[in-house]
Amino acid sequence: EKGPPVSPAMLKGLTDRLLRVPEILAERLFRSRIELPTSWGTTYAGEDETPALGINRQHALTYAT
Repeated sequence: EKGPPVSPAMLKGLTDRLLRVPEILAERLFRSRIELPTSWGTTYAGEDETPALGINRQHALTYAT
């Protein structure tokens, strides 16, 4: 537990240093920055319906920011 901090990405060999938040967010593919196929957009938004459930509840995300 002691020693320099190591991230999971460093353990997997994906990077050799800790990344800062702006570096991570710069590479992330945000839905608002790229165009998605329609079917992906509905899945991402949680609007897919599962027939086997019978009732598909939608959540209002009251406390989401």
